[in-house]
Amino acid sequence: MKRQEYMQALEEALRPYDETLSQDIMADFEAHFVYGLKSGHSEEEIITSLGSIEEVLKNIDEQPLPPKKETPQALVKIDQVKKVYIDTEEVGVDVKIVSTSEDDVVYRYQPTSSYFNINQIDPNITKLVEKDSLYLSLRSSGANKKMSLFLAGELTVCIPDNIELVKIGGRQGDILIEDLNVKQLEAKTISGDISVDGFKGEVVTLQTTNGDIAVKASTANVTVKTVNGDVSATDVIGKFMIVNNTNGDIDVDAHVLEVALKSVNGDIELQTAETIDKIYVETTSGDIELKIADNTTFSGSIETLRGDIDMEVDFPYMVKRNCYSFSEGKTVIDIKSLNGDIEVNQHGFNKTNHQEKRGGFDEAIRVLKGLKDLENLIPEDDLKEIKDLMAEVKIDLKRKK
Repeated sequence: MKRQEYMQALEEALRPYDETLSQDIMADFEAHFVYGLKSGHSEEEIITSLGSIEEVLKNIDEQPLPPKKETPQALVKIDQVKKVYIDTEEVGVDVKIVSTSEDDVVYRYQPTSSYFNINQIDPNITKLVEKDSLYLSLRSSGANKKMSLFLAGELTVCIPDNIELVKIGGRQGDILIEDLNVKQLEAKTISGDISVDGFKGEVVTLQTTNGDIAVKASTANVTVKTVNGDVSATDVIGKFMIVNNTNGDIDVDAHVLEVALKSVNGDIELQTAETIDKIYVETTSGDIELKIADNTTFSGSIETLRGDIDMEVDFPYMVKRNCYSFSEGKTVIDIKSLNGDIEVNQHGFNKTNHQEKRGGFDEAIRVLKGLKDLENLIPEDDLKEIKDLMAEVKIDLKRKK
């Protein structure tokens, strides 16, 4: 037997084993061949020293993984079905929801290779069609429910476009939604990440206790809630976006009319390309950064108790301690942080021009303060001329405003 034949046979024999383990063994044996040939040994001598394939397998401490089993694709005729409910709370599996051009729901379950799968029993998949709803459930088939904690796999469900509602409930495992086109989506898991990409619909509601949530390139009104995890939203279009987070950062780049972002322990970043009707942002221990459109103007307040505020905007505001107030603007705001800095940056803001304008304003204030006792300093005829000039200036300012 030659080197190439031996290595091919070894690779084939290692297929049932963990992939990382197999790669390590193959690399070690390849290194033996390289070293042996450099030392003047023939390929046959090296193979004899390494031992037969059967002897190699006997020396592996790890046990081979069980063969992968996949449930065949199952079709559900949905002429009357408008709602799909997916329940995986008894087993720890990932859920993947994708769009299909077919008129039926298609689903399949694929176990994942893992040492924890050894001696575990695959879950049962049950389906029930009742009135206008399809119910898909994964249940542990073993007598000992605790064993289901170590079940691993992925349930894939293909959803046609004419469905009104998709609702997913899980306990452990990630939830991935791709290119779904339904009216309403609800996804909830206790421990796992939730990702929505390319969704087109009306309403999205996402909730996880321990995990990150990400929404990308989607059109919908989005409500997100997580306890321990970060939240990100990119290229989201809708009427509103609501994010409630306890321990984690929030990063939103959205095209919405109203946005409400709240985090107890985390930074918040909001970026908008158009004007927004309402902005509510609050964090207890974290910084806030807003990047707003050029034509945005505020009405409301921005305040922090123990942080700094940096305003780089071209519209007027009033400052009292650590509270900035705005009036007569189009965007209603309420932005506050207890222990954190707040930065607001207008996209087209020119800091140099702003400082020059501010310098001119300060100079005008100084001059006006110097005119406080004007009537006592100049003759009455000259005073009339100055008052007429002041009246003209007042008119010009009104027109400019």
